[in-house]
Amino acid sequence: MEQLNGVLLHLESELAQTRAEGQRQTQEYEALLNIKIKLESEIASYGHLLKDGEDFSLSDAPDSSNSVQTVQRTTTARSWMAKWCPGH
Repeated sequence: MEQLNGVLLHLESELAQTRAEGQRQTQEYEALLNIKIKLESEIASYGHLLKDGEDFSLSDAPDSSNSVQTVQRTTTARSWMAKWCPGH
C-alpha cells in the first residue's frame, strides 16, 4: 500500500509539472503570436507606404555631392585638429 501511495505521489508530481510546463508554453505561444500579429501589421503599414509612394524616384533623393563635401570638410577638420591640437 505504501509503495502504491509513493507511485501515486510521484505521478501527481509529474502531472503538476506537466501542467505547469503546458501553461508556460501557452504563455510563450501567446506572446509570440502577439509579436507575429504586430509584425504583420507593421509590414502591412510599410507595404501601404511603399504602394502609396510609387512615384518616388532618385531625383527626389538628396544630392550626393553635398555628402561628399561634408565628408571632405570633416576629414580636413580632423587633420587640422590632429596637427594643431594633439590629444584631442
